[in-house]
Amino acid sequence: MTRASLVGLREGGFLALDASAISDGSVDLRRAAGRVGDDGAQVSNGWRALTDVYQSPAAPGLVTAMEPVGQVASEMSGAMQTATVALDDYARAISSLQARHRSVAVDAGVFARAAAASPDWRIEPTLRAQQSSLQRSVATLESDFDDARQQCVAVLDGIVAPAVQTTGSFASPGRVPEGEGRPGDGWWDPRHLFTSSSLDAMSPAEVNAWWTGLSPAAQATYLTTSPQMIGGLDGIPAAVRDSANRSRLDRELARLTAERDAMGFFERNVWDRRRSDELNERIDAIASVRAVLDRGGRQLLHFDITGPEVLAAVAIGDVDKARYVGILVGGLTTNVESGLAKMDSGALRLREMSRSVGKVRGSDVATVSWLGYAAPPEFPDSANPAFARAGQAGLRSFTEGLSVSSKNPPDGVRVTLGVHSYGTLVGTLATQVDDGKVDSIVAYGSPGIAKTLPDDVARYWMRNDNDPIRAAVNLGWYKYQPSAADGWVELGTASAEINGIKLAEGVGHDYLDRGTTTLHNIAAVVMGCPEEMVLR
Repeated sequence: MTRASLVGLREGGFLALDASAISDGSVDLRRAAGRVGDDGAQVSNGWRALTDVYQSPAAPGLVTAMEPVGQVASEMSGAMQTATVALDDYARAISSLQARHRSVAVDAGVFARAAAASPDWRIEPTLRAQQSSLQRSVATLESDFDDARQQCVAVLDGIVAPAVQTTGSFASPGRVPEGEGRPGDGWWDPRHLFTSSSLDAMSPAEVNAWWTGLSPAAQATYLTTSPQMIGGLDGIPAAVRDSANRSRLDRELARLTAERDAMGFFERNVWDRRRSDELNERIDAIASVRAVLDRGGRQLLHFDITGPEVLAAVAIGDVDKARYVGILVGGLTTNVESGLAKMDSGALRLREMSRSVGKVRGSDVATVSWLGYAAPPEFPDSANPAFARAGQAGLRSFTEGLSVSSKNPPDGVRVTLGVHSYGTLVGTLATQVDDGKVDSIVAYGSPGIAKTLPDDVARYWMRNDNDPIRAAVNLGWYKYQPSAADGWVELGTASAEINGIKLAEGVGHDYLDRGTTTLHNIAAVVMGCPEEMVLR
């Protein structure tokens, strides 16, 4: 049981916003407003003085034509100042909401541990009352966020950009040359600086269209000022997300380390001790991400520390160029702190085996370790489908994002989900939507699955004979198991020989060990090579 599943805490929303970046943008906008007003007044005053030195019939016309510049500049400066006030208020609101969320998250953690220690917590009045109180706190946070967002948007939408009508050969000051923040980009409008709230509601395809429609200058500004937002948006090109997420690693590590060190060796109370433990877990998780990236050839496609647990997704190879993409989804107890390094090693072995099975170039294959959800922390929790339901939307969005950002044509990329243990429930739930983003799924070490999958998704499964997950299967925790009647093909796990290569038997709950039949079979699914598969 996790804080998120018990009280409704979720990532995204106001947690994905950078209050400091919004505030810094407001400061820059305020400075620009002052310059616009001053420059406009200087232009008007300069042209008024023209008649003192330029005696020509055309002089009054020139002065008249340029007179509106000062007025328009003043109005534009005022509109920009109005926007800065709205952005300042919004930044303060976001900062307050995030501080309140941290407090609720700590309380939720205490409650989650108490609930985990009491099997009958659902019928204990005190714990149920605590849960209800926490759920109300979460609902209030979301409601206050909606209010703050709507108030800011209302102010910005109410701003009318001033216009000036000119005649003759004098161009309107409102026009901008092509390629320099032209009006078609929307970058000239102060409201363009504030789009993070609406991006949350966009699909990956819409995000991709928005990003590719920006000018290079606008993209660079977003990447610099809002790396957390850009790095977390499915549909943004992989190289851009990697750059945005990497830029935050050392900064977040330094921030969390400083907070921990400031607490000193003597925590004042139980809350300090819990916060210190939480900081240590997050610091260790970030260090794990850094260590995996230092292996080289990786892309950090997801990095989120806003929720109760650190979440990440690391690719080996370039997912936007690869023609075959295998996405690994972990199961029970899998987390960034202790599980990313092992999962990444398995992803590397899978990539190597896939290249061998498919006889393709290295750049044609990419594998991803997706730890984008909070997995069940203990064995009894694997009976709870709430963890999977919480992760399915993120996985579905992730796969769609890879599809739309790929540089290959839609039918030129094969996407496979390699789902392990409890991750098989996450993967099958995420694949239930018939959107054509996943071509195949291979479930290994599975305790159970979601029953209905689209007809065009090829599906395979296997379970080692001595896999301890069979205990969960025998307990009947999951209603549905893979079956031939539902189109599932069972793959073999015993030792075998194929194409003159001897493969070892799969052992226990591990399926990505080098030289095993299980690794070979998963690679054959990734490459879409049924003739290479070892069947049960």
